[in-house]
Amino acid sequence: MKFLIRNYQKIHLNSPIVINSTTTQFVLIDLSTRLNELASAMLEVLCSLTEDSIIELEMNSNLNKLSKENLVLFVSSEFALTMKEQFGKIFILENDKSKIDNEKRFGNGEDLIYSLADEIYRCYMKESKEYLQNGDLINAKLKEEKANEIHHELKKIYKSISSLQTQISISNPPLTKLIWIKSKIQINHIEIEKIENHFSEVISSFLVFNDPLICHQRILDNEIQTKIFLIIDSNYDESIINDFQKLSNVKIVIRYGQISSENETIIDNYDDLCFHLTHELLTHYNQLGSFYSNKQDAKTAKDMYIKAQLLCQMDF
Repeated sequence: MKFLIRNYQKIHLNSPIVINSTTTQFVLIDLSTRLNELASAMLEVLCSLTEDSIIELEMNSNLNKLSKENLVLFVSSEFALTMKEQFGKIFILENDKSKIDNEKRFGNGEDLIYSLADEIYRCYMKESKEYLQNGDLINAKLKEEKANEIHHELKKIYKSISSLQTQISISNPPLTKLIWIKSKIQINHIEIEKIENHFSEVISSFLVFNDPLICHQRILDNEIQTKIFLIIDSNYDESIINDFQKLSNVKIVIRYGQISSENETIIDNYDDLCFHLTHELLTHYNQLGSFYSNKQDAKTAKDMYIKAQLLCQMDF
Protein backbone atom coordinates (compact mmCIF):
# COMPACT_ATOMS: atom_id res chain seq x y z
CA MET A 1 0.00 0.00 0.00
CA LYS A 2 1.42 3.36 -1.02
CA PHE A 3 0.56 6.81 0.26
CA LEU A 4 0.93 10.29 -1.15
CA ILE A 5 4.34 11.92 -0.94
CA ARG A 6 4.36 14.16 2.12
CA ASN A 7 3.77 17.78 1.21
CA TYR A 8 5.29 19.54 4.23
CA GLN A 9 8.27 21.82 3.76
CA LYS A 10 11.69 20.26 3.15
CA ILE A 11 14.43 22.71 4.01
CA HIS A 12 18.21 22.77 4.05
CA LEU A 13 19.42 25.39 6.50
CA ASN A 14 21.58 27.55 4.26
CA SER A 15 19.72 30.62 5.50
CA PRO A 16 17.86 31.45 8.73
CA ILE A 17 14.27 30.35 9.09
CA VAL A 18 12.16 33.19 10.40
CA ILE A 19 9.36 31.90 12.58
CA ASN A 20 6.33 33.99 13.39
CA SER A 21 6.56 34.72 17.11
CA THR A 22 2.82 34.15 17.56
CA THR A 23 2.87 30.70 15.98
CA THR A 24 4.56 27.53 17.18
CA GLN A 25 6.75 25.83 14.59
CA PHE A 26 7.08 22.04 14.59
CA VAL A 27 10.40 20.92 13.10
CA LEU A 28 11.18 17.32 12.11
CA ILE A 29 14.84 16.40 11.66
CA ASP A 30 16.29 13.18 10.20
CA LEU A 31 12.97 11.32 10.27
CA SER A 32 11.96 11.05 6.60
CA THR A 33 13.45 7.57 6.12
CA ARG A 34 12.66 6.31 9.63
CA LEU A 35 8.83 6.37 9.61
CA ASN A 36 6.77 3.37 8.54
CA GLU A 37 3.70 3.62 6.29
CA LEU A 38 1.25 4.30 9.11
CA ALA A 39 3.40 7.00 10.74
CA SER A 40 4.03 8.59 7.32
CA ALA A 41 0.31 8.64 6.53
CA MET A 42 -0.45 10.18 9.94
CA LEU A 43 2.17 12.86 9.32
CA GLU A 44 0.69 13.57 5.89
CA VAL A 45 -2.69 14.23 7.52
CA LEU A 46 -1.18 16.56 10.12
CA CYS A 47 0.66 18.51 7.44
CA SER A 48 -2.54 18.98 5.45
CA LEU A 49 -4.28 20.39 8.54
CA THR A 50 -1.55 22.74 9.77
CA GLU A 51 -0.59 24.73 6.66
CA ASP A 52 3.10 25.67 7.07
CA SER A 53 3.51 24.83 10.76
CA ILE A 54 5.48 21.62 10.09
CA ILE A 55 8.84 21.63 8.36
CA GLU A 56 11.41 18.88 7.75
CA LEU A 57 15.17 19.27 7.94
CA GLU A 58 17.96 16.91 6.95
CA MET A 59 20.52 15.25 9.22
CA ASN A 60 23.29 17.72 8.40
CA SER A 61 21.21 20.80 9.22
CA ASN A 62 22.80 23.62 11.18
CA LEU A 63 20.47 24.46 14.05
CA ASN A 64 22.32 27.68 14.81
CA LYS A 65 20.51 29.20 11.84
CA LEU A 66 17.12 28.24 13.24
CA SER A 67 15.03 30.73 15.15
CA LYS A 68 14.52 29.36 18.66
CA GLU A 69 11.24 31.04 19.59
CA ASN A 70 8.12 28.87 19.93
CA LEU A 71 9.97 25.85 18.60
CA VAL A 72 9.17 22.15 19.06
CA LEU A 73 11.65 19.60 17.68
CA PHE A 74 11.03 15.99 16.66
CA VAL A 75 14.35 14.30 15.88
CA SER A 76 16.10 10.96 15.53
CA SER A 77 18.25 9.82 18.44
CA GLU A 78 21.26 9.99 16.11
CA PHE A 79 20.64 13.67 15.45
CA ALA A 80 19.96 14.35 19.13
CA LEU A 81 23.50 13.22 19.92
CA THR A 82 24.88 15.97 17.67
CA MET A 83 22.94 18.77 19.38
CA LYS A 84 25.14 21.06 21.44
CA GLU A 85 22.38 23.10 23.05
CA GLN A 86 18.70 22.83 23.93
CA PHE A 87 16.10 24.16 21.50
CA GLY A 88 12.70 24.51 23.17
CA LYS A 89 10.79 21.25 23.49
CA ILE A 90 12.34 18.16 21.96
CA PHE A 91 10.88 14.71 21.27
CA ILE A 92 13.11 11.86 20.11
CA LEU A 93 12.65 8.71 18.02
CA GLU A 94 14.91 6.56 20.18
CA ASN A 95 16.94 3.53 19.04
CA ASP A 96 18.15 2.59 22.51
CA LYS A 97 15.30 0.69 24.21
CA SER A 98 16.71 1.40 27.67
CA LYS A 99 16.17 5.14 27.14
CA ILE A 100 12.55 4.98 25.92
CA ASP A 101 10.18 6.68 28.38
CA ASN A 102 7.18 7.30 26.06
CA GLU A 103 7.08 10.92 27.18
CA LYS A 104 10.05 12.50 25.43
CA ARG A 105 11.67 9.44 23.87
CA PHE A 106 9.62 7.02 21.76
CA GLY A 107 10.41 3.61 20.34
CA ASN A 108 8.33 3.85 17.16
CA GLY A 109 7.20 6.41 14.62
CA GLU A 110 3.48 6.13 15.37
CA ASP A 111 3.91 7.16 19.01
CA LEU A 112 6.23 10.01 18.00
CA ILE A 113 3.71 11.36 15.47
CA TYR A 114 0.90 11.02 18.01
CA SER A 115 3.03 13.16 20.30
CA LEU A 116 3.32 15.69 17.47
CA ALA A 117 -0.49 15.66 17.17
CA ASP A 118 -0.84 16.22 20.92
CA GLU A 119 1.52 19.21 20.79
CA ILE A 120 -0.37 20.74 17.85
CA TYR A 121 -3.65 20.21 19.71
CA ARG A 122 -2.31 21.96 22.82
CA CYS A 123 -0.96 24.82 20.71
CA TYR A 124 -4.30 25.40 18.96
CA MET A 125 -6.28 25.22 22.21
CA LYS A 126 -3.91 27.75 23.80
CA GLU A 127 -4.40 30.09 20.83
CA SER A 128 -8.16 29.60 21.08
CA LYS A 129 -8.06 30.68 24.74
CA GLU A 130 -6.02 33.75 23.84
CA TYR A 131 -8.56 34.75 21.19
CA LEU A 132 -11.34 34.25 23.73
CA GLN A 133 -9.59 36.40 26.33
CA ASN A 134 -9.24 39.15 23.72
CA GLY A 135 -12.95 38.99 22.92
CA ASP A 136 -12.46 37.46 19.45
CA LEU A 137 -15.15 34.77 19.68
CA ILE A 138 -15.12 33.88 15.98
CA ASN A 139 -11.41 33.05 15.79
CA ALA A 140 -11.56 31.35 19.20
CA LYS A 141 -14.24 28.99 17.89
CA LEU A 142 -12.41 28.39 14.60
CA LYS A 143 -9.17 27.55 16.41
CA GLU A 144 -10.94 25.15 18.77
CA GLU A 145 -12.62 23.40 15.83
CA LYS A 146 -9.25 23.07 14.11
CA ALA A 147 -7.76 21.59 17.28
CA ASN A 148 -10.53 19.00 17.54
CA GLU A 149 -10.08 18.12 13.88
CA ILE A 150 -6.51 16.96 14.54
CA HIS A 151 -7.36 13.75 16.38
CA HIS A 152 -10.56 13.17 14.40
CA GLU A 153 -8.65 13.01 11.12
CA LEU A 154 -5.85 10.92 12.62
CA LYS A 155 -8.43 8.44 13.84
CA LYS A 156 -9.86 8.12 10.32
CA ILE A 157 -6.50 7.39 8.70
CA TYR A 158 -5.57 4.99 11.48
CA LYS A 159 -8.83 3.08 11.03
CA SER A 160 -8.40 2.98 7.27
CA ILE A 161 -4.87 1.60 7.39
CA SER A 162 -5.50 -0.72 10.33
CA SER A 163 -8.53 -2.23 8.58
CA LEU A 164 -6.41 -2.94 5.51
CA GLN A 165 -3.63 -4.43 7.61
CA THR A 166 -6.19 -6.60 9.41
CA GLN A 167 -7.47 -7.91 6.08
CA ILE A 168 -3.93 -8.66 4.93
CA SER A 169 -2.96 -10.44 8.15
CA ILE A 170 -6.12 -11.48 9.97
CA SER A 171 -4.26 -13.72 12.41
CA ASN A 172 -2.34 -10.88 14.06
CA PRO A 173 -3.30 -10.66 17.75
CA PRO A 174 -4.30 -7.29 19.21
CA LEU A 175 -1.54 -5.14 20.65
CA THR A 176 -1.71 -5.24 24.44
CA LYS A 177 -0.79 -1.86 25.89
CA LEU A 178 -0.34 -0.75 29.48
CA ILE A 179 -1.07 2.92 30.19
CA TRP A 180 -0.48 4.91 33.39
CA ILE A 181 -2.12 8.31 33.91
CA LYS A 182 -0.08 10.20 36.48
CA SER A 183 -1.36 11.85 39.60
CA LYS A 184 -2.30 15.53 39.48
CA ILE A 185 -0.77 15.97 42.93
CA GLN A 186 2.11 13.56 43.51
CA ILE A 187 4.02 11.52 40.93
CA ASN A 188 5.75 8.30 41.98
CA HIS A 189 8.33 7.85 39.24
CA ILE A 190 9.86 4.82 40.96
CA GLU A 191 6.63 2.80 40.94
CA ILE A 192 5.88 3.78 37.34
CA GLU A 193 9.32 2.57 36.27
CA LYS A 194 8.97 -0.64 38.31
CA ILE A 195 5.63 -1.47 36.66
CA GLU A 196 7.06 -0.86 33.20
CA ASN A 197 10.06 -3.12 33.85
CA HIS A 198 7.98 -5.79 35.57
CA PHE A 199 5.57 -6.30 32.65
CA SER A 200 7.86 -5.38 29.75
CA GLU A 201 8.04 -8.97 28.41
CA VAL A 202 4.26 -9.41 28.13
CA ILE A 203 3.02 -6.06 26.77
CA SER A 204 3.44 -4.39 23.40
CA SER A 205 4.11 -0.94 24.86
CA PHE A 206 3.93 1.12 28.03
CA LEU A 207 2.71 4.71 27.85
CA VAL A 208 2.57 7.44 30.50
CA PHE A 209 0.25 10.46 30.34
CA ASN A 210 -0.13 13.60 32.42
CA ASP A 211 -3.45 14.62 30.88
CA PRO A 212 -6.45 12.22 30.91
CA LEU A 213 -8.11 14.07 28.01
CA ILE A 214 -5.09 13.59 25.76
CA CYS A 215 -4.90 9.94 26.85
CA HIS A 216 -8.62 9.42 26.13
CA GLN A 217 -8.21 10.78 22.62
CA ARG A 218 -5.10 8.66 22.00
CA ILE A 219 -6.99 5.50 22.99
CA LEU A 220 -9.86 6.46 20.69
CA ASP A 221 -7.41 6.91 17.83
CA ASN A 222 -6.08 3.39 18.42
CA GLU A 223 -9.32 1.51 19.03
CA ILE A 224 -8.72 -1.05 16.27
CA GLN A 225 -6.44 -3.99 17.15
CA THR A 226 -5.44 -2.71 20.59
CA LYS A 227 -6.37 -3.77 24.11
CA ILE A 228 -5.65 -1.29 26.88
CA PHE A 229 -4.94 -1.99 30.54
CA LEU A 230 -5.19 1.39 32.26
CA ILE A 231 -3.83 2.53 35.62
CA ILE A 232 -5.17 5.91 36.71
CA ASP A 233 -4.51 7.83 39.90
CA SER A 234 -7.25 7.79 42.52
CA ASN A 235 -7.33 11.62 42.60
CA TYR A 236 -9.19 11.84 39.30
CA ASP A 237 -12.96 12.36 39.28
CA GLU A 238 -15.40 9.48 38.88
CA SER A 239 -16.67 10.98 35.62
CA ILE A 240 -13.20 10.63 34.07
CA ILE A 241 -13.01 6.99 35.19
CA ASN A 242 -16.43 6.30 33.65
CA ASP A 243 -15.38 7.83 30.33
CA PHE A 244 -12.45 5.43 30.08
CA GLN A 245 -14.56 2.43 31.10
CA LYS A 246 -16.92 3.12 28.19
CA LEU A 247 -14.15 2.72 25.58
CA SER A 248 -14.46 -0.59 23.74
CA ASN A 249 -10.73 -1.31 23.66
CA VAL A 250 -10.11 -0.65 27.36
CA LYS A 251 -10.03 -4.02 29.11
CA ILE A 252 -9.82 -2.66 32.63
CA VAL A 253 -9.35 0.62 34.52
CA ILE A 254 -7.38 0.28 37.77
CA ARG A 255 -7.62 3.15 40.24
CA TYR A 256 -4.42 3.43 42.24
CA GLY A 257 -3.17 5.73 44.99
CA GLN A 258 -3.33 6.67 48.63
CA ILE A 259 -6.83 7.39 49.95
CA SER A 260 -8.06 9.04 53.14
CA SER A 261 -11.07 6.73 53.58
CA GLU A 262 -11.81 3.09 52.79
CA ASN A 263 -12.78 2.54 49.16
CA GLU A 264 -12.90 -1.00 47.76
CA THR A 265 -12.58 0.22 44.16
CA ILE A 266 -9.15 1.79 44.78
CA ILE A 267 -5.88 -0.12 45.15
CA ASP A 268 -3.56 1.62 47.60
CA ASN A 269 -0.35 -0.43 47.59
CA TYR A 270 2.12 -1.53 44.93
CA ASP A 271 2.02 -5.30 45.58
CA ASP A 272 -1.77 -5.40 45.24
CA LEU A 273 -1.50 -3.38 42.04
CA CYS A 274 0.96 -5.91 40.56
CA PHE A 275 -1.18 -8.86 41.67
CA HIS A 276 -4.37 -7.39 40.20
CA LEU A 277 -2.72 -6.44 36.92
CA THR A 278 -1.07 -9.87 36.65
CA HIS A 279 -4.42 -11.60 37.15
CA GLU A 280 -6.11 -9.46 34.48
CA LEU A 281 -3.31 -9.96 31.94
CA LEU A 282 -3.22 -13.69 32.64
CA THR A 283 -6.95 -13.98 31.92
CA HIS A 284 -6.49 -11.88 28.78
CA TYR A 285 -3.70 -14.02 27.31
CA ASN A 286 -5.41 -17.31 28.19
CA GLN A 287 -8.53 -16.11 26.38
CA LEU A 288 -6.46 -15.11 23.34
CA GLY A 289 -4.70 -18.47 23.40
CA SER A 290 -8.04 -20.30 23.35
CA PHE A 291 -9.33 -18.03 20.58
CA TYR A 292 -6.39 -18.69 18.27
CA SER A 293 -6.41 -22.41 19.08
CA ASN A 294 -10.02 -22.54 17.87
CA LYS A 295 -8.94 -20.65 14.74
CA GLN A 296 -6.32 -23.36 14.05
CA ASP A 297 -3.54 -20.76 14.44
CA ALA A 298 -1.14 -22.81 16.53
CA LYS A 299 1.78 -20.35 16.38
CA THR A 300 -0.20 -17.34 17.65
CA ALA A 301 -1.96 -19.47 20.28
CA LYS A 302 1.43 -20.67 21.52
CA ASP A 303 2.72 -17.07 21.73
CA MET A 304 -0.28 -16.10 23.86
CA TYR A 305 0.12 -19.08 26.19
CA ILE A 306 3.84 -18.34 26.58
CA LYS A 307 2.98 -14.83 27.79
CA ALA A 308 0.47 -16.30 30.21
CA GLN A 309 3.15 -18.68 31.49
CA LEU A 310 5.60 -15.80 31.95
CA LEU A 311 3.01 -14.01 34.07
CA CYS A 312 2.61 -17.11 36.26
CA GLN A 313 6.37 -17.19 36.87
CA MET A 314 6.74 -13.52 37.84
CA ASP A 315 7.71 -12.53 41.37
CA PHE A 316 6.36 -9.31 42.85
